[in-house]
Amino acid sequence: MKKKSKIILGGCIVVAALIGLSVWNTWFSATKIAFVNFQTIQQGSISKANDNSFIKLSEVSLDNLDRLTSYDMVFINGMGLRIVEEQRQQIQQAADKGIPVYTSMATNPANNICNLDSIQQNLIRGYLSNGGKTNYRNMLNYIRKAIDGKASAVPEVEDPIERPSDMLYHAGISNPDDEQEFLTVADYEKFMQENNLYKEGARKIMITGQMADATDLIKALENAGYNVYPVQSMTRFMSFIEEVQPDAVINMAHGRMGDKMVDYLKARNILLFAPLTINSLVDEWENDPMGMSGGFMSQSIVTPEIDGAIRPFALFAQYEDKEGLRHSYAVPERLKTFVSTIDNYLNLKTKPNFEKKVAIYYYKGPGQNALTAAGMEVVPSLYNLLLRMKQEGYNISAKRNSGYILNKSNVLSVIEIKKHLNNPKIADSIEIHRLVSSTNNVAKEYALNDKTTDVRIFISEEQSGGKGRRGRSFYSPPGSGIYISFLFHPQIKAVDAVRLTTVTSVAVSKAIEKSTGLEPQIKWVNDVFFNGKKICGILTEALTDLETGMVDSVIIGIGVNVFGGGFPEELAKVAGALSDSEDCTDIDRNVIAAEIINQMLDFVRCDDGDCVIKDYIEDYKSRSMVLGERIKILNTGEFALVQDINESGALVLKLDSSETRILDSGEVSIRVSGTEK
Repeated sequence: MKKKSKIILGGCIVVAALIGLSVWNTWFSATKIAFVNFQTIQQGSISKANDNSFIKLSEVSLDNLDRLTSYDMVFINGMGLRIVEEQRQQIQQAADKGIPVYTSMATNPANNICNLDSIQQNLIRGYLSNGGKTNYRNMLNYIRKAIDGKASAVPEVEDPIERPSDMLYHAGISNPDDEQEFLTVADYEKFMQENNLYKEGARKIMITGQMADATDLIKALENAGYNVYPVQSMTRFMSFIEEVQPDAVINMAHGRMGDKMVDYLKARNILLFAPLTINSLVDEWENDPMGMSGGFMSQSIVTPEIDGAIRPFALFAQYEDKEGLRHSYAVPERLKTFVSTIDNYLNLKTKPNFEKKVAIYYYKGPGQNALTAAGMEVVPSLYNLLLRMKQEGYNISAKRNSGYILNKSNVLSVIEIKKHLNNPKIADSIEIHRLVSSTNNVAKEYALNDKTTDVRIFISEEQSGGKGRRGRSFYSPPGSGIYISFLFHPQIKAVDAVRLTTVTSVAVSKAIEKSTGLEPQIKWVNDVFFNGKKICGILTEALTDLETGMVDSVIIGIGVNVFGGGFPEELAKVAGALSDSEDCTDIDRNVIAAEIINQMLDFVRCDDGDCVIKDYIEDYKSRSMVLGERIKILNTGEFALVQDINESGALVLKLDSSETRILDSGEVSIRVSGTEK
């Protein structure tokens, strides 16, 4: 009897244990969730959002799909999922056995395996597509409660929260895992100011295309003294960048940004960096003698370089957490190097080219040809590079038996011009471009979009469509001239705007005299000549207020040929330059440009839109080529003697018929011993 009682008691204990185990598995055991083929950045974000110790996350490789049946939920990222039929069957078998399977973004319909009902699918899709810490956390708790059926240790679950597709963001101040999101640049900058992150006048860097956790990168840049603008944007990135006007952009995505963005960055000389995210554990990558495959290199290095991206530096790699999940973080020692590299490149933007040291390395291949590069024409390429450097302001000359020498540069720069300005503050109003259609066009665009009355000055090293009078083109090669436009807001009558053109010829002539010692002359009306050839053209364009009839804006374009040579055949007989130097070293273009600015702002004095033109007629007369000379009026064919130049700049003529005439417009040629010039 006792034995029978023990058997019954033991049986009851076993049953109770089994019931207890069943209850535990049903209500209190951990919810195990598997992730297959997920991007490390998203998987890592989901893991960081998980604060429930009863939810366990795991990454399952494609080689271990037979283990899916041991999980309570399976997530599969179908984007780029490459599996054989056997592997596909392993996923399907798990789904057939009742394991909840959700596949997102399947590029192959055969891989779109999902056994959730429509309500469950819609909710999970909403959590994943909106992303963010709150949505990921609610998704995990929803899976435990509604799909795994375990109500214990589950807080209240909220529906997916719609997050904006375009925003700036920042890690929390007290808790870096907290998300701070901002819809406008103004709100983001307010946040930075309130938390002592904003530095007045500091350089600005934008970060986009996050393929790894950028938190450490953002912090390192802030510690280095930058204002950092991390952006997640699908449609508004262009508007964000236009508002921020950064000094550099860091694009973490592997690939191109597009021609529109590239054109914008190029026009404003905004540096583009494209650091690399390594898709393997940092130790594995460091110990791999190959480092990266050819396909990875083409997508991550070659393609961004098409956009002009620089410094393809391996910055991010994967680390495993205690659960074996991978996260992409910046490699600490490489992060320090990357930030210092950005510092160096940005400093180069403001450093005059003549202070830069350039090293060019080439690989010596086997055989007699010392300059080989997989069939590329290295020697011509190097030569063309040196020519381009010369055009950009690097003063390169050849030395017999020694190759090429990089000398002091003559590149135009605000820093160098500022050294020679009477009023250094005016340097803040100067813009220098490498290449524009014409500086007048740049000034005109500025005038149409900006309503201030400040004087602005636009300079370019080269013009692709330089404009002269009467629709003519103005030859504007790189590195040899000064192409400069002044934007004034004089509020004068249109008839008075003509005086600005005339006074400009005087200002340019005086500037050349003072900066070079040379003595150019003025051919009526406003062409500046030296040694019998035209060295400067002036074009004035006015924007008139139709309601008042007053000139609202005047743009004065000046083109000075500093260094000669290379004129097209049709110009060679009439166009000249201040110097015939082959190495462009005997005259400093920055000094001439500065003096042109000095003289222009001395003759045309503007204050709050009210401009006064200084008396210039006596200076104009003293430099005139035509005063006292016989001329031919080209449009009539008449000949006359120039007796005087009146206060408005018109010629006082005595025709061969003894008639006296005032000539206030047109073109003339000077008669010298039966010839014309």
